[in-house]
Amino acid sequence: MSVTCGFFNSLDGDRRYDTAQISKMFDGLIIDGVFASIGTCFVAKAGTGLTVNVGAGKAWFNHSWLENDAVLTITMPASEALLNRYDALVLDFNSSDYVRDNVIQWVSGSPASNPSLPRLVSTATRVQKPICYIYRAAGSTTITDANISNAIGTAATPFVTGILRTLSVDELLGQWQSQLDQFIAREQTDFTSWMGGEKAEYDAWFDQLKTDLISEQNFLDSWIANEQADFNTWFDSVKNTLGTDAAGNLQLQIRDIQSTINTLQTRVSALQTENAAQAAELAVLRPVTGTWTPTLTDMFGGTTPTYQGRAGGYIKIGPLLFLTFTISLSSKGGLVDALRIGGFSDIAAFSTVSNVYAGSISTVGGLVKTETALSLYRLQTAIAAWGNSLVIMRPFANTTLKGTDITNGFFITGSITIATAS
Repeated sequence: MSVTCGFFNSLDGDRRYDTAQISKMFDGLIIDGVFASIGTCFVAKAGTGLTVNVGAGKAWFNHSWLENDAVLTITMPASEALLNRYDALVLDFNSSDYVRDNVIQWVSGSPASNPSLPRLVSTATRVQKPICYIYRAAGSTTITDANISNAIGTAATPFVTGILRTLSVDELLGQWQSQLDQFIAREQTDFTSWMGGEKAEYDAWFDQLKTDLISEQNFLDSWIANEQADFNTWFDSVKNTLGTDAAGNLQLQIRDIQSTINTLQTRVSALQTENAAQAAELAVLRPVTGTWTPTLTDMFGGTTPTYQGRAGGYIKIGPLLFLTFTISLSSKGGLVDALRIGGFSDIAAFSTVSNVYAGSISTVGGLVKTETALSLYRLQTAIAAWGNSLVIMRPFANTTLKGTDITNGFFITGSITIATAS
């Protein structure tokens, strides 16, 4: 530890200062980060082929600055033939004696079937701050905006805080919206295809079972009619030729045959009752599908947010109700307290809910800070003000996600499995 000061006029070279001492003059005034008011904050967008265009911007890290005053086109390395990979575009600040330079360059990650983000340098004399991460699918020959995840404004590469306070994320929201639109379209297509296939398979099985039951019923009716017709024909042919004793014997035989017929009719009636019960059970299992409109509110139903888009779908098979939902905001409005997913009143079957088996979140974005995991939890019935809704929980922290934890560009997708009473 030592005491330093400055600046003073030099007399015969007795007061000399280096760049590090000059840069320390800004300590406490400007915190390391990207200037939000200059250019487009280095926002990266896909170019043509393997090129990525980095926007204009200025950054301050490690007591030095880097400025890009025009769109910079960078050609990325080719993708792997068999494995996936993440690449990064970085702001590279290097104050070591043999370099003393700041540049924008790419860093390649390690190929893998499930790749991780590349490791960036962070030492006393050199730091690399990510502009964006780029997903490189195996064998791909082009880069699209959906492959690019901008890191400007995140904890890894924050905006400058201090003297400058203004912040505009329009460019970042445009990037996130492109990714969200592609994800929603892909999920809706997959769900529609799956539901169509399941429904067609179930309908074919149900129709075949109904056909088999009808065939068995027709066979029994035909057999009874044929047996009765044969007996009547035989009886008519012999009844006028029998004596008293023979007639008595025949009467006993007739009683035996009639008893057999009665037994068969009883069995047929039982089969008909059983078939009717099976048909009723099968009717309950026939899938019922539909749509619903999900809502996002806070604990006390604060000001309704402005939705960028929202959609929900469901399929009910017997007592099980499977739901999916997607919500994206353009403004969170007055949401401040614990957030909850609602809108179940659109689903008639929800009125007979007996328990929520599972509620999961598959995708979420637009958070103030990164969350490791989120889940859905049904409220206790004692909290009547919250009604039929699912709270967004941080399971590891055992706390709720609140309106203060999200930005205006918040989006979320998930699924819910519910057991109903019928």
